[in-house]
Amino acid sequence: MRSGSSFSYVCKVLCAVLICAAADTRATAGDKPSQIVTMSLCTDQIVLMLADPERVASVHWLTQDPNESALWERARRYAGNHALPEEIIRLEPDLVLGGRYNSPFTLEALRRSGIDVLIIEDAIDFEGVRRNIRLIASSLQEAARGESLVKAFDQALDRSRSALKDLKLSGLVYGSGGYSAGPPSLFDEVLTHLGIENIARGGVSGSWIRMGLEDLVRARPDIVFLGHYRPDSPSLAGALLAHSAIERSLDSGRRIPISTHLWNCGTPLIAEAAEKIVEELASAWRTNGG
Repeated sequence: MRSGSSFSYVCKVLCAVLICAAADTRATAGDKPSQIVTMSLCTDQIVLMLADPERVASVHWLTQDPNESALWERARRYAGNHALPEEIIRLEPDLVLGGRYNSPFTLEALRRSGIDVLIIEDAIDFEGVRRNIRLIASSLQEAARGESLVKAFDQALDRSRSALKDLKLSGLVYGSGGYSAGPPSLFDEVLTHLGIENIARGGVSGSWIRMGLEDLVRARPDIVFLGHYRPDSPSLAGALLAHSAIERSLDSGRRIPISTHLWNCGTPLIAEAAEKIVEELASAWRTNGG
């Protein structure tokens, strides 16, 4: 064998040995991801509920915003990312979690770099919430914690299940820009769960429905849940929710503000949102003598 060929052969053998050694190290010492990066508001929050703090390297910057995230205080312990490949690869993560709105270019760059990437689809019902908890828990090697979180979620739902069914209320969620939600959506799931007829269903397919003020007044709902997005940042879309037509057609006890940061993701926090609706209605009716 020529010396050049011998050297090439030895190099290939050494490379193979090193690759096998690295794989063995990951298998024995890397069963649980220890450098986790999340780059989606909805996956971030479930990860923060399941993972030990020292295992999380970075979260998406929106998760650190109190207008967007219920866990913003916890999220601010970590470096924020903008779901850009260069900032994530630099962190040398052993697991990255994202959602459907992450850039396909980012996802491809991460995968080409040999990084494990898990994409979680948005939950549109309670079963989807349970499924996502279990998927993320499995990826974190925290199956037992996942089951505990699912159990706590179901217990919270049980506390508000059909709480308002005897009142035979109709209602809808009405957000900035005049958008409401029919099935399939978490908004519809929560209203149905509480025993409120969601009049935004109306035979229209697709979860997001555009309703003008005339449509809202004509529908004559018993309750309107007003979802103010970033109430501290005035906008034309948000001003619609304070329109005099809504005030004239619905007294204050029938206009219930909701905190969008509990609703905007399919996390266990949606059960807390359901409980808060019951509390808000009871408070409004006591105030207005309802």
